[in-house]
Amino acid sequence: MTVTIKKSITQSERQKLILALEEKRRRKKLKAKKAILKQTFGSVKFDNTKTGLEIQKEMRNEWG
Repeated sequence: MTVTIKKSITQSERQKLILALEEKRRRKKLKAKKAILKQTFGSVKFDNTKTGLEIQKEMRNEWG
């Protein structure tokens, strides 16, 4: 990803270009992170009646 900065633009226009690039990078990184999480944890089904702490304890006991 690149930003082309021309000599004739103002400081505020440059700042807008840079911020837009930064936002684009942030969205791309977030999208990749969501894809990784979906691939890793997307198929795990948790019991909706249990609390997070109860699920954590069960998982810990199964690992040990």
